[in-house]
Amino acid sequence: GTNPPPLIGELKDATIIIIPVHRMAGNSDDSPTRFTSLGKKDKIVGLGHTDIYDEYLKSRADSGYIQPIGASWQTGPNLEILVQLKPDITFLTIASIVQSEGLKMSRNMGLPSAPDFSWSESSYLAQLEWIKYDAVFMNAEREATNYFNQIKANCDSLKSLVMGSDEKPKVMWGMHKKGLWAVRVNDSFAKLLEDAGAINAFGSDGGIVNEMQSNGLSEGVTIPDEAVFKELPSLNYIISFQSTTENWPPQTFMSTSPAY
Repeated sequence: GTNPPPLIGELKDATIIIIPVHRMAGNSDDSPTRFTSLGKKDKIVGLGHTDIYDEYLKSRADSGYIQPIGASWQTGPNLEILVQLKPDITFLTIASIVQSEGLKMSRNMGLPSAPDFSWSESSYLAQLEWIKYDAVFMNAEREATNYFNQIKANCDSLKSLVMGSDEKPKVMWGMHKKGLWAVRVNDSFAKLLEDAGAINAFGSDGGIVNEMQSNGLSEGVTIPDEAVFKELPSLNYIISFQSTTENWPPQTFMSTSPAY
């Protein structure tokens, strides 16, 4: 509601975003979750893709009201669609030089955009805390803080519940493609498994995976089939967002695991 400051000095190339925003887009997979949690899903006009489980958002996407602006794991946003939509703000994942160029291009075309680095957080609660960043643009800081505190309390309660348990299931979080697995070793997903009372089959403490590397997004650390095959018989659960059964190893491979 206030007038913007003079765009001089350090503010020379600043982007002005009028708040609260009324039409928004976001290309990360957790954007619809955060927007919905703030009670703003009726204001969503663009998402990374339209493979949506939320019934309301799916119906909006099917009707064409919500458009796919390019998923966060692609090179950059679909500027043609953004120009047509003209959202008040677009939250863009920045995980590469190419994606940072997409942010610059969208701003140069008069499309107010803000970077999203939630993917880079090593803690799942830190990832969630980006809801407070979103809320700044929506005048919803109080709602964001209340939501975060509620989820944190639930997490603390879960950790207390499982802390004294002697029985800890052995779990792997993994995706398979072309003879290689991507597993969670020491990122936010790995920490979530640990806090939920599980033993991470490929956690950094186990010594099976010694090289701590990640591609920066959501794939985790890459290991060969052989390393997973040794662990399969002892796994209680396998967690994955494998998109198609065609990417799994052969049935004879997977059937050695009771979890499968």
